[in-house]
Amino acid sequence: MLLIVVMFAVNSLVAFGGGNQCFQQDDLPNMFKNLEFIHPPFKSVTSLGPIDCARQCKLHTLCYFVNFNIETLNCSLISDTGDYSRLNPVSVMIYVKSWNENILRTCKNHQCPNNTVCKENNSGFDCQPIGCTGIPQVPNINVTSFTSKVLWDFNEVVEYACIRGRFAATNVTCTSNGFWSNVDCIQYTKCSNTRICSEMQSKDFWLYLSTFNSRRKVFCSFTGISNAAMYISLPEYNTASTPIYTRNGTSCELIEATDPSTFSMGYTDFKKIRNIISGKIKTTGRMYANSSFSLQDYGRAGDCYAGNDSDVCGVIGHFIIDLRGTGFKINSTAKWKTWGTDGVIQNITWSDDGRVIEGFCGGNCGGCEPDGELVLEADYTDQPANDSAELPICKFPLR
Repeated sequence: MLLIVVMFAVNSLVAFGGGNQCFQQDDLPNMFKNLEFIHPPFKSVTSLGPIDCARQCKLHTLCYFVNFNIETLNCSLISDTGDYSRLNPVSVMIYVKSWNENILRTCKNHQCPNNTVCKENNSGFDCQPIGCTGIPQVPNINVTSFTSKVLWDFNEVVEYACIRGRFAATNVTCTSNGFWSNVDCIQYTKCSNTRICSEMQSKDFWLYLSTFNSRRKVFCSFTGISNAAMYISLPEYNTASTPIYTRNGTSCELIEATDPSTFSMGYTDFKKIRNIISGKIKTTGRMYANSSFSLQDYGRAGDCYAGNDSDVCGVIGHFIIDLRGTGFKINSTAKWKTWGTDGVIQNITWSDDGRVIEGFCGGNCGGCEPDGELVLEADYTDQPANDSAELPICKFPLR
């Protein structure tokens, strides 16, 4: 009676399997006609029939299910362990993990890695790579990207290999030996880094600046293929002036200068200031500054109005440094000195939080300017909003 049942099973499988395969009855649990498992395969092969399809699955440690098409003899190897299926009149769905090892020969009970297939040879078997699986053991790797596929094909490139804020200098690919190519997730630390994976864009970014040991919001300005400069966007009013007025004698009446350019008189409002990567401000330069008459330097003020006795009418040269909302402030060691003829510092005040510095200076065509470089420090209690700048992410290197 047992033989009749087995022969019936064989004939049935041959009828919809398109092949003549021998098997034991206990090799056939969890085989379902007219059903298919709903999940993309990690590999598809042509097989002799459902038993050969199951055997192909058993040769791959990664395989749990197969969908066998009785018309095309296509065998889809599936790694998922879920239970989602649908009707398909030309499909046989098999949960192969529940089968024993009897359908294998030399490869029986092999323990090949997930990214290999067991292949018989004269000495037994070996495990041949079929692609890449797993996640490179590298800090700041983007786990989601590497787990988006069960098996990656040889030479396939992983997009977004590193987490946001870091980039891979070269494409991360699956090599022919089944291992990932070398990858290092590098911090975005300078403006030129932002164009490794993207087209040049002049905009605000969050970059890691080693001087401050933290990410800072900076504006990257590109003026050519190789020219990249770092600025700080100024949300508040910043200005410097040497007003275009003089006076006569003891009178305090403002008299407009006949030729303001002679003494570099003018007014400049600053939208951005140049941040040298060492954490110092470049006070000169006309980029992102609006000027009337002569361009003024950042943090500098003067006049030709006060004369040689500023006590008579005071001074009218004026500067404002206001770094509120930038995440920076001027180091408290900053000092100012006089310049020109009879230069005088009437008053320089700092706000209690150190974010705003305002000065009034003048002279007989003189005034005040920073004594040395203006050094920045990070202001961790006045950070710009996260969405006010882009934290760059690398899809893949363009070059």
